[in-house]
Amino acid sequence: MGLLFTALLFALVYLNYLSEQTPFMVRLSAITSAFFLGVLGAVGQAMTPSFVAAYHNQNLIAVPQNLRFTPDTQGGYDIARIPYQFESFDKQPLAAQP
Repeated sequence: MGLLFTALLFALVYLNYLSEQTPFMVRLSAITSAFFLGVLGAVGQAMTPSFVAAYHNQNLIAVPQNLRFTPDTQGGYDIARIPYQFESFDKQPLAAQP
């Protein structure tokens, strides 16, 4: 909302410093449009947390998780969850390539 308000102020300042006079109705419609966009943005921000909290997807990838992709006969892949196992690279140092 702050960005919308700032853009409205820049537009109004620009309209005030134009060499030609802008009608009052142009300024009034700009203020009205900014007001309605601000109200719609505030309503959207107020409604979003409830929708995010109600969203449950069983196929969402959780952290930490390993997935195995195996080719199937149709040219696609089958995806299966496998147990997560962290493997560090500290066991053997990597050899430098010449």
